[in-house]
Amino acid sequence: MSITSITQTPQAQAQAGATPIKGSKLTTSDFLQLMVLQLKNQNPTSPSDPNQVMKQMMDLAGYEAQVDTGKKLDAITSSLSALLSGNGLGYIGRTVEAAGDTTALQSGQAKWSYATNGKAQSVKLQVLDEKGAVVFETAGKTDPGKQSFSWDGKDKDGKQLPDGGKYTLKVTALDGNDKAVPTGTTIFGKVTGIDATGDKSVLQIGGISVLMQNVLAVLESK
Repeated sequence: MSITSITQTPQAQAQAGATPIKGSKLTTSDFLQLMVLQLKNQNPTSPSDPNQVMKQMMDLAGYEAQVDTGKKLDAITSSLSALLSGNGLGYIGRTVEAAGDTTALQSGQAKWSYATNGKAQSVKLQVLDEKGAVVFETAGKTDPGKQSFSWDGKDKDGKQLPDGGKYTLKVTALDGNDKAVPTGTTIFGKVTGIDATGDKSVLQIGGISVLMQNVLAVLESK
């Protein structure tokens, strides 16, 4: 009578010596414990392929990275959005409307809006340079509500003024009795920089400094 020797396979030995894992998910620690146990109990005459072992570990690492990324993505996105809106970085490269009357000439253009607080019989618009001199003048609309005004950067003689200059819109509105009507203005421009070193973030529109809290609208994406 012949006797056949029965030898447990490494997988069977690993299963026999492994501690039951609680739960239905295999963690990194569980995986490594099983792998070490399998390697310790492998058949010396048929050892595990080290390349295959390494591949399994790399696959696990990649999977865990994806899972971890998925869990943190929303939190990162929320934090980044808060950061960008909080320090003004999200405004760079965008055209904004802000409270004020002084803006910079950018790409040969400067733009404002104005509104009268009451019925006006006449409206005069004057563009002043940094010294207060009138470089351009025209009649404005007397219609009630918000009006826009774009200036092409040319002075009264038709000369194109260079970009980067700071210009102020002066609005003079008069009623039928030649009494002044209160007015308000806003500026438009592309944000070119941000200074967040102080207590309040300051946007740069060309060479104009504008408090971020004075931004009324973002009109253009990058």
